[in-house]
Amino acid sequence: MGVAQFSGEHDQLHLPQSKLGHHAVYESGGGIDHYLGFRGRAIAFLNRRVGFSFARGVKGGQAVALAGSGIAFGSAGLPSLIAHIFTKINLQGIYMPYRNLSRRAFLAATFATLATATCAHAADSFPTQRITMIVPFPAGGGSDGVARYLSEPMARILGQPVVIENLGGNAGAVGAAKVLREKADGYTIMLGSVNETVLLPIVNSAVPYKYSDFTPVGKVGSTPFMVIGRKDLAANSFDDLIALARKQPGKLSFGSTGVGSYQQIVMEQIMKLADVSMLHVPYRGAAPLMTDLLGGQIDLGVALPSVVLPQARQGAIKAFGVTGQARDASAPEVPAINESKSVKNLDFSFWFGVFAPKNMPEDRRAKLASALEQVLQDPKVKQQLETAGLTVAQPAEQKDFAGFMKQEDQKLRGIASGIKLD
Repeated sequence: MGVAQFSGEHDQLHLPQSKLGHHAVYESGGGIDHYLGFRGRAIAFLNRRVGFSFARGVKGGQAVALAGSGIAFGSAGLPSLIAHIFTKINLQGIYMPYRNLSRRAFLAATFATLATATCAHAADSFPTQRITMIVPFPAGGGSDGVARYLSEPMARILGQPVVIENLGGNAGAVGAAKVLREKADGYTIMLGSVNETVLLPIVNSAVPYKYSDFTPVGKVGSTPFMVIGRKDLAANSFDDLIALARKQPGKLSFGSTGVGSYQQIVMEQIMKLADVSMLHVPYRGAAPLMTDLLGGQIDLGVALPSVVLPQARQGAIKAFGVTGQARDASAPEVPAINESKSVKNLDFSFWFGVFAPKNMPEDRRAKLASALEQVLQDPKVKQQLETAGLTVAQPAEQKDFAGFMKQEDQKLRGIASGIKLD
């Protein structure tokens, strides 16, 4: 096999009529017997290392097209990148004066391609480290339960741990704001809800973000709320509850997960429709609310069925009704509030989704969204979520999640505008 000779005088590589690697090199009569040094050495190296078929000939003193074959871009390091450059320039049969491509230009093209390939490789390999899923409420609440159903199967699909971090406070705004302060690289996400992503920026001017500051990864599911009371409360139905509130204006207390929370909005709307008043007691999450309700420190609460159904079925608390249009499949024994005489046309559903900071790269968002969609289609996970009272989101809902959030923002702005929150 002939050896390529470098000529320093013209910065050229003399290629003998021979075979480099296992590919033939052809020369036409009177054709080019040398090639620009840096390119020639690269091509010879490629023939030896990764295999690169090419032909050379002459047309008016110009080099003819190179044709790359069998190169897996990004898998053979720098040789394959150089081959990619030659392929892009010459594969389409574009004739270029071989002396016009300077070493500086070639190096610039090579490193530009290298940078692009590096970015592409980084995106393709995501994730390469653990992902933190922030839950903006304390452990033990409804949001925490949903996150724990999702985290382990998502970790299996993504190939990296998904670690839950509970960070409650200010009806979920503390945890949500922390997510938005993190890098938009996909390694910090949030299992959030309509409460802290859409509602809080509407009702609390101190919240330092708006719903559009989040990257919506995908919708998880939705559930109605359940209005509950302490077990010794002198009411056995929703109509009884409203009658009691009318007898004691402002005396009955109800707990929510914070000022401006979705739970407060629900109760404020109920009081408005029923023309009664009650005392609002805000908590940092559903778990401490339930502790005080079970202990008799407050009279009423609004919570997710998944959190309160076990206690309700045991008789530890009373369930007065659900806030959806009809009864919930997870608790068919509990009537819808719309079935009462006191309140009609009530329809509040609480939805969950996965979010990331704004401006996260689309390829990473798509990878997380795909993992979430696969998890939600898993029969075991779907059963867990449905048992917890959620109607699992369909793929079409996930794809239009951003549009859905915009609609929710408009709806809640209309409701909240007529309610005084404190």
